[in-house]
Amino acid sequence: MPPASRASSPSRAARQRREALAKANEIRRARAALKQALASGGLQASEALTGGDSRTDGMAVGELVRAQRGIGRERSRRLLARLGISESRPVGQLTGRQREALASELSRRESARAAA
Repeated sequence: MPPASRASSPSRAARQRREALAKANEIRRARAALKQALASGGLQASEALTGGDSRTDGMAVGELVRAQRGIGRERSRRLLARLGISESRPVGQLTGRQREALASELSRRESARAAA
């Protein structure tokens, strides 16, 4: 292998690592903003589930549910167990039926909370 091709390989690998890191950081920032919007009430979890938001696709279902005010680890665990959904399952891998059932349950909780 000529010396020039060996020299370009590490720089290409370093560039790919930087690009992957930048993409991962962008995803982390987007998820943090999504969690903040959920916690503040600016966005409802049911809307995030049904809205086709790409920021939620890789996020664990339990993480999305717990981001809402008033739902902690135990309530999230019980809710998801009742619906037959694993807490660690990525939102993007939910079936349409699971997504609809979870969105319906969260919407019901949100409206009950607003009425109280």
